[in-house]
Amino acid sequence: MTNGSNDWCIAFWRNASTWYGKLTPGEFKHVSLFRYMVETNTWVYVDFDFKGVHIFSVHGTENGVAPIAKVLSGGDCAIVRANVKDREFVFRGFATCVSFVKHSLGFKRWWVVTPDQLYWELIKDGAEHLKS
Repeated sequence: MTNGSNDWCIAFWRNASTWYGKLTPGEFKHVSLFRYMVETNTWVYVDFDFKGVHIFSVHGTENGVAPIAKVLSGGDCAIVRANVKDREFVFRGFATCVSFVKHSLGFKRWWVVTPDQLYWELIKDGAEHLKS
């Protein structure tokens, strides 16, 4: 990511940590966001589940992905990088991790409801695959 970019990294988790996540069809069971904040020299991680929004930050450099990678290494995930689109209106539907990420990215595909669908639609839309 470059200084002043509007990119977010999206982590697609293969393992479910909740009972309802285990019912999610497809390879990915959960999705969350993280990005580097130049102003504070930190990586910010944002996650949503039915208990609420969870945010934490890890001090580190932009090129040193190690701090956030260490946090993410506890689970099996694929990571893609996407740019935030305009945020005029995004159909949110039922509040899920997918609808939260779609709204955060300004991603306007109302039919995308599972983490797998979101992963493949982001890739089709030009998101960069960083990690399998």
